[in-house]
Amino acid sequence: MPLKAHRFKALGTVWYVQASEVLNSKLEQAESTAREFEQTFTRFAGDSLLMQLNNSGKLDSPPEDLLKMLDHMRQISVRTQGLFNPTAGAAISAQGYGPDLQSTYEPDWLSKASWSSELVELDGVKLDLGGLGKGYLIDKLYAQLASAGATNILVNGGGDMRYHFDQPTDIPLMMPGASGKYFKKLSVTIGAMASSSPLIRAWDGHNHLVGTDGQSYSGNITQVTVLADSCAEADGYATALSVCRDPLALSKELQLPTVVYYDDDRYAQIGPV
Repeated sequence: MPLKAHRFKALGTVWYVQASEVLNSKLEQAESTAREFEQTFTRFAGDSLLMQLNNSGKLDSPPEDLLKMLDHMRQISVRTQGLFNPTAGAAISAQGYGPDLQSTYEPDWLSKASWSSELVELDGVKLDLGGLGKGYLIDKLYAQLASAGATNILVNGGGDMRYHFDQPTDIPLMMPGASGKYFKKLSVTIGAMASSSPLIRAWDGHNHLVGTDGQSYSGNITQVTVLADSCAEADGYATALSVCRDPLALSKELQLPTVVYYDDDRYAQIGPV
């Protein structure tokens, strides 16, 4: 079968899914899966499953997707010494981004959250799945296509992507805030990548990247791109490294291929990217 593609909007961004050796119905299934995921895990709808958990502080028989995302969050938070923190959504909501979660940023969020296949409990904190949630969904759509026998797969959600190309393929890293311009191309075959930038989702002097002080990021980094085995990992680590004092040193310690782009148009990288 020739290469086929499907484009749609979900989670506030444009999605592009392509694959060979797959039926059109499987590509269209990606859109319905994305919409169901959004309805379940958005913090922008008061009746979503995530907001039921946030509002009540507990959730019986949580879905497997939520448990897997929480496991990712715990691992990335521990490995980055708290730079990744899903209570950051409370800080940005209080600053005017989306509905107010009526909660605060909690540096020690892991001591106030517990989960198992029977129950998720939150003690005075509220969670926002953020970019990691989108990365997890990208992985989920990729797995659906792979299990259907698809080849030459690309799942791109707003520039974050999971891929398995038939041959090395160039992916441009776009310049934040400069439409249509890129500063570097990466040649990739199998894996995932995600980027995080304080120029994306910025308003009234604030942005969606929150440091360990609970404040919006302010510095000379304009984008961090991370390559990893899964998009959930790439997205989570890109978020953490974006608020890190020395992202290159941490990415080297974590053995994560990373490209950091600065506000004076310089870029630096760690690893084979």
